[in-house]
Amino acid sequence: MTPEASQKALLTRLLNRLKAEYPDMIEGFKMVETGRSTNGYGDWIGCVAGYFVHIEVKAGKNKPTALQLHRRACVITARGRACIFGGENGLTVEELEKCLKTLLENPIPFQVW
Repeated sequence: MTPEASQKALLTRLLNRLKAEYPDMIEGFKMVETGRSTNGYGDWIGCVAGYFVHIEVKAGKNKPTALQLHRRACVITARGRACIFGGENGLTVEELEKCLKTLLENPIPFQVW
């Protein structure tokens, strides 16, 4: 398993644990490179307690590309939540869990348009 795959596995375990703790409050998907996807999007994109969340996973000394940083900035500008998980400058599991729990404990009121 590559270092980034190990980080992605940590993210999956964290999200699954939080899904069990907060049922129906987390929904999302992992981006998988198939040659047909759009570059620069996070490795996990979803909704957490009504908040749009974009998570880019890095390992070791790997840093986000300029396009990944641009997409992250777009999400933040649109009032979504975005972070880098792992790597030298990314959030740790504990830090990411704290951030996600803050969202889960302060959900956006449910609305149907």
